Amino acid sequence: MTQSTGPAPTVARHRTGVELAAARTGAAAALVLAYAAAAHFGDLPRLPVAMALAATTGLLAGVLVSLQHRPRLSLVWAEMTFWVAFAFTGASAWNAWVRGRRWLELADLLLGIGLLAGCWLLLRAVRQAPRSGRG
Repeated sequence: MTQSTGPAPTVARHRTGVELAAARTGAAAALVLAYAAAAHFGDLPRLPVAMALAATTGLLAGVLVSLQHRPRLSLVWAEMTFWVAFAFTGASAWNAWVRGRRWLELADLLLGIGLLAGCWLLLRAVRQAPRSGRG
C-alpha cells in the first residue's frame, strides 16, 4: 500500500517583464473600471477619459500576455494601442482646454494620463522582450 503525500509540488515560473507590467497596469485599469461601474450605478461623478483609457489599457494587458509567443504581433498591437490612446488623451486634453478646465475634468485627465503612462510601460516591456520564435 502506498501513501499519498498530497499534490505534486509546483515549480515557480519566472515572470517575464511583459507579465509584470501587464499585472501592474491591469490592476490599475481594474480599479478605474470598478470606480466607473460604481459611478454608473451610484451617484458619483463620471470619468469618461479615464474609463475609456482603463478599458483600452486593461484589454492591452490581457492581449499582450496571451500574445507573448508572437513577439512581432504583440509589438504591433502594443504600438497601435499606445498611439491611439495617446491621440485620444491629446484630443481629450484639447477639449478640456477649449471648454474650460473644471476640477473634475482635470482629475479625469490626470488619471487618464496615469493610465497612458501604464500603457507606455507595457509598450516598453514588449519592446525589450526577446524576439525569439515566429512572429
